[in-house]
Amino acid sequence: MLAFDLELERVINEIIDKKANKIFIQLPEGLKQYVLKISEILEEKTEATIYFSSDPCYGGCDLAIKEAEELGCDLIIHFGHSPFITNSTLPVLYIRTKIILDTDFRRKIEKDLPINKKVGIASIIQYLEIIKDIKEMLESRGCSVIIPPKIGKVEFAGQILGCEYSSLRSILNKVDCYLIIGSRFHSLGASLKLKKPVFLLDPYSEKIEDMESLKKSVLKQRYALISKAKNLDKFGILIGMKAGQFNNESALKIKKILESRGKKSVLIAINNISSNSLDNFTDINVFVNTACPRVGIDDVTRFNKPILTEKECMVALGKLNWIDLLEKGFF
Repeated sequence: MLAFDLELERVINEIIDKKANKIFIQLPEGLKQYVLKISEILEEKTEATIYFSSDPCYGGCDLAIKEAEELGCDLIIHFGHSPFITNSTLPVLYIRTKIILDTDFRRKIEKDLPINKKVGIASIIQYLEIIKDIKEMLESRGCSVIIPPKIGKVEFAGQILGCEYSSLRSILNKVDCYLIIGSRFHSLGASLKLKKPVFLLDPYSEKIEDMESLKKSVLKQRYALISKAKNLDKFGILIGMKAGQFNNESALKIKKILESRGKKSVLIAINNISSNSLDNFTDINVFVNTACPRVGIDDVTRFNKPILTEKECMVALGKLNWIDLLEKGFF
């Protein structure tokens, strides 16, 4: 059974200190069941008006600045992720939402930990506190354990994001395998980015999984989509309009390359990438995603047309080969 530390005292103090009157709150899907509780506590302690976003919230890059501004809010509270955007026009408080584990958790998973000589260990932000315990367990078995340094967009050493694995790559030549504490989403991302075995430790299911089989399945899917895209000629280039996913410069660069190869292309501004939002573009037969690169990879079965990452598009156009893509990673 999992419990969450919402740090509501910290939230209350922040609201009071900033004299905020209207608060815009973003929650991951699993925390939206607590909106009444959160609202009651914050309104009672601060007398502020509380607005909750109904939209999905997949990462620290997914900051609803425009929505908060339209409602006249003077503070955004973003639960479940670490700081990502530093140039917001509104004050933002990121609450990491630590997950409090069952006291028997360590005993339940200890016997299933992978035994390798050198292990790199990392976690999503909610589980960072248990890295030390897992490290001690592995070292008691004779393993050498390395926690990657703070590199890139992460806030802590040992932390990973769904699109940021620079810290893991920095220790690639020092480890035999990686152990990722989190979900399939994060461990699959690591597996696609790293040419070393990756194991998932999922505290929610209390299971450990070798990601190799899933990785091979995804690579087979990606290769097939890239091969299909090579013979297509009408491209839609997706520009994410969320604050942390906006990349118009890359979109314009891709458009120029496509047109130099005789391909037709259009630029499409989009907030939430879904099959419903793309299916109406009936004259487009392949999309290139410059927003969150994980959308087309993890949700491939939900879309009726290929969605390529920027690097995959370069493979389809012959500017990058498949082996180099595997070496550099898909995002």
